[in-house]
Amino acid sequence: MKISLFLLKFIVIIVLFLFLYNNQSLDFRILKGLHSNPSTISFAIALMVLSTTLAGIRLLVILKILGIHVTALRSIGVTFIGHLSANVALGPLFSEVVRLTYLFGNSKRGLSHALSALLIDKLLGMAGLLMVITGIIVIFTEKATLASPNNTELLSLMIGVFLSIIIVIFFSPAIMSKLSIFLQKFGKVKWSQQAQELSAALRNFQTLPTKTFFVFLLMILTHMVSMGANVYFCLQISNYLVRAEGFAIATALAQLSNALPISPAGLGVGETVFDAVCRLFAGNEITYGFASLFLALRVLSVVSGLPALIFILTLRVKQNKS
Repeated sequence: MKISLFLLKFIVIIVLFLFLYNNQSLDFRILKGLHSNPSTISFAIALMVLSTTLAGIRLLVILKILGIHVTALRSIGVTFIGHLSANVALGPLFSEVVRLTYLFGNSKRGLSHALSALLIDKLLGMAGLLMVITGIIVIFTEKATLASPNNTELLSLMIGVFLSIIIVIFFSPAIMSKLSIFLQKFGKVKWSQQAQELSAALRNFQTLPTKTFFVFLLMILTHMVSMGANVYFCLQISNYLVRAEGFAIATALAQLSNALPISPAGLGVGETVFDAVCRLFAGNEITYGFASLFLALRVLSVVSGLPALIFILTLRVKQNKS
């Protein structure tokens, strides 16, 4: 069954790339010409590395709020490892398993706290991306392309999802407390105690406002740097064929679509979404390999995650010594 599902996902990739090629959205000459833009590639990769580092610091602060003490090096290293594993056709779920494996070894609070930390980090990451997209749409809402009813509905949906995530995190201590009482009634004493301990840890988000504010600041900053890398690369390679806000929204929506479990690491799905949004901004009469741009961004993302190979070796040695 798993093999059949895996093969089905690869068939989806083939179908999507055939569609993009027939639609003149894939132009491999763009990929071949990248070697003539070394400064553009280097700067974009540097920004991507910075973004992943900021995400690692964000995870570190979340762990500290929950009472899980790890070093900054381990937190940043785990983030790089998760970033690389998510970009080599293994997908976001495998990425979280890898991050949990490396973090749980140093977690004295238990598996439930480590899982909660990663879940909150993932939710905040999504919320930050939605907030940045929403900000861009609001700023440029006077443009006809963004002011259509469909985009107004999309804006409302993104704001709703963002607020839902914040509400879930804010009320999570009360939710876990109720869960603890529920579990105790059914005789699950051990699980009830874990839920109660987790409720107390989650309450730190309310009692430690400075650290919580820092987490939200890093949440936005991480995506601004990442989006800056994507937009800068696309503008330079395409010779400003699409405005900056167009590339920003296209890359953000393509990244969100990568999380859909349709194909390994969203390969083909992100390219299709990116191409569709770019064509909306550029005008459908323009023929350009926009999907090739996003494919190139995937390659750069993998390259920016290569420091993970160093962390895999060093963190594994440290874990064996502990």
